[in-house]
Amino acid sequence: MPPKRKSQSNASTKQSHTKKRARPTRIAFGATKAEDEIQASAHGPAFRVPTVHGEVKHLSAYCLAVVGRNVRMMFEPDYKGGGLKETFANYFYVLPEHLRIKVWERLLDSGSGLLKEDLISQYFLSSYEIVLRGDLLPVLSNLKSLRSLTFSTSNEHVRRLVLSYLPQVSDTSIADLLRKMPALEYISLRGSSRAEDVSVKAIERTHYKTLRTLILSETNVKLPSLANLLLKCTELQELKLAEIDKMVSLDFGSVSGSFSRVDDLFWLPVGQTDASFNRLLDTLYPTPESNSSISLTSASPIPLFRLTKLKLRGKLDRSINSFNLSRSTLHRLLSHLPSLSSLDISYCENAITSLPSQFLSNLTKLSLRLFTRWDGPSPLVDQLIQASPPLQTLILVNSNILVDGSLGALTGLLEKLVDSGDVGRGHSRREKQLSKVCLIGKMTTRGPIHQRRQRVSLDGEEDDRSDLILFLEKVGRKLNYLDLSGAILGLDDLQVFIPPGSTLTHLVLAACELPDRVGDCLLGCSDLRVLNIAHSRVEPFSADAVHSPRCLPEINADRLYILSRDKSERTASDLSVMERE
Repeated sequence: MPPKRKSQSNASTKQSHTKKRARPTRIAFGATKAEDEIQASAHGPAFRVPTVHGEVKHLSAYCLAVVGRNVRMMFEPDYKGGGLKETFANYFYVLPEHLRIKVWERLLDSGSGLLKEDLISQYFLSSYEIVLRGDLLPVLSNLKSLRSLTFSTSNEHVRRLVLSYLPQVSDTSIADLLRKMPALEYISLRGSSRAEDVSVKAIERTHYKTLRTLILSETNVKLPSLANLLLKCTELQELKLAEIDKMVSLDFGSVSGSFSRVDDLFWLPVGQTDASFNRLLDTLYPTPESNSSISLTSASPIPLFRLTKLKLRGKLDRSINSFNLSRSTLHRLLSHLPSLSSLDISYCENAITSLPSQFLSNLTKLSLRLFTRWDGPSPLVDQLIQASPPLQTLILVNSNILVDGSLGALTGLLEKLVDSGDVGRGHSRREKQLSKVCLIGKMTTRGPIHQRRQRVSLDGEEDDRSDLILFLEKVGRKLNYLDLSGAILGLDDLQVFIPPGSTLTHLVLAACELPDRVGDCLLGCSDLRVLNIAHSRVEPFSADAVHSPRCLPEINADRLYILSRDKSERTASDLSVMERE
């Protein structure tokens, strides 16, 4: 019947419309994965997810490309966009500083067409930290001038300026920019080879009251100009000078590779010979015997810009005998550093056989890397530790520093520093002096059997515990920061941390060989916040021990190699950050 036929037609029409509405549309961003196709075939409509061939960029790359293209159009000569430039500057102004710098670097990295002076000027107007590094963004190495920045009058708020590895920017252009930023506290011109005396004179005249950190490495600054700057900038505390005036940088990185993390970052220019170093001292502090062309305005000696950190590090390769600093020259330098608190005199064993104790009265950090075999504390180390009552950080690097027979005497010295604090009124726990110790050696902690020392305990019985165990008991447990990178630690060594009461907050066991129960052994470290086991091997692997959130609140394991029972190597780089319960 016709009505019936009409009803069937309507039902079929509704059903077809329902099917059309239910059919989802799938948009694939980026390359597809195998599980995408499986899920689509099982739960989705009966069609195949299109496979994208070739290299597919991340979605953020496309977004940056679009933003970069629009920004590039804003600064074209024939662009008529009204106040879009001001909107772009306001966009940078409302962003947090770390995001602002990241967006800026991403935009520059997206194409050389964005390297416009007007664009850089807009960025400069809304930031207290200006970072232009040609080593990170090669496109900046083509920058030839900063003229648009020098005409701006809104740079009084800038505190930090980094113009690194800009070889085509002239000395005059850098000097003009420095004069427009009178409030700078941090200046880095590293690698800008055309920075010479004009830039130094601008720093001397404009920032002598505010400047605290200056980096002039790999520039062409002359020694007389540098001497005048040091004498004028009395607030300068941190200085980096390398490869200046034919001086070779002696910073060859950490001796133990990527797992040795030290923070002695500042050094004075050190020449290849003792004479070149004395030439700098003669310029700064001329004596009747020296033929210096610089005349001081005051006859009294001027403290060397209140330097707090000094790094005199020799070359890592001992066969290259380029560091020939004499003891008298070192004593002469230290006599002008009354505020010295951090000293790194690594690989300078010919010059540091003895140091006057009056130079070390304020020393809080000592870093030593030694070529010679470590057979216990040398007279120098003994003197440095005992002559530095406020010592808080000690870094010792040697191939056999953790070998039995050479760690016992050092344990006795450090134990006195750890327990030397007095309990004052209103303090419930002892105030410690020594809080950070780094003992970094090669991949060995056990010497030959004949080097082991037999100790006699209080009850007259022999104590065959290793020097490392005694060090961990008497010193390691009482520290806040302990670094034993490169050690082979057994279960008996780590069991020292099981009893409660340890004050450790940072434990670095990088590039070590560890037992599988390392997590269980650290249960007594209730204050532990950071555990660094990067580049380490755990044999055999115990997932429960390593993933215990009670003892591993935070893991720095960007490259953790785990050696299982069958000696097959697995990578556990996906260990997540554990939060303390």
